[in-house]
Amino acid sequence: MVHDARKSKRKKHHVLIRLLRIVVALYLAAIIFALSCENSMIYFPTRYPNGDWTLPDRVQEVSFRTRDGETIVAWWFPAENPRATLLFSHGNGGDIIIRAGFANKLRDEGYSVFLYDYRGYGKSTGSPHEAGLYLDSQAAYDYLRNVLQVPASEIVLFGESLGAAVSIDLATRRECAGLVLLSPFTKFGEMAWRAAPIPVGWVLRSRYDSIGKIRKIHIPAAIVHGTEDTLVPITMGHELFNAHPGRKQFFEVARAGHNDLVAIGSEPILNAVAFVVN
Repeated sequence: MVHDARKSKRKKHHVLIRLLRIVVALYLAAIIFALSCENSMIYFPTRYPNGDWTLPDRVQEVSFRTRDGETIVAWWFPAENPRATLLFSHGNGGDIIIRAGFANKLRDEGYSVFLYDYRGYGKSTGSPHEAGLYLDSQAAYDYLRNVLQVPASEIVLFGESLGAAVSIDLATRRECAGLVLLSPFTKFGEMAWRAAPIPVGWVLRSRYDSIGKIRKIHIPAAIVHGTEDTLVPITMGHELFNAHPGRKQFFEVARAGHNDLVAIGSEPILNAVAFVVN
């Protein structure tokens, strides 16, 4: 009897060790997979010559260099007697040409728009990564200030999804009039957890810690978020809103998801820009 009990105990012990080894192996595999596929899971660029690169009326294509030597291409939509100039940092998919229609709409409302492509998007050189996107936004801002001679007091950082994280970072580094954030997320680790609830965020290179940075920003901010956003939940928008210490307003867009926010919520977006500018 005693011998059988000991044998049974050893068997259970071996089973537990085997299970533990399997769990550790699966976890290590998840870490390796996350590291190897990190960038391909974040960035979905469209590259030139895909798409229609015909310049819209009264739009100028410009290019400039980043501090680390990449060439960034942007479209400049100047308005007559602009109410403000929007530095448009777009989301993680596509390129500037699919945002040109909305940029035109913003110009029709009296705003100049500087819409640029990150490295690795459209005609811009290089490959996207977090530190690189921050350098791209800084170079775009510096071009606005130094070449186009737009005063800092007239520049509003306008960020869409991933571009919201880029805009928040830029607001900690450059003077500007305000922030407009569409469908922003709190930080990349929380987005990774939503995509795959496995604790691998600590090994990822990408941080995009918007929730930590927005606490340091005191300029006016407006957040626009769809109530039906299943990719970036509206609760993340509210978390960022609550963390921001400055003048702010939150605009909920009923029935809007992540990818149709601009189509459904153009009026709230315009109201958000007007709130920051006024």
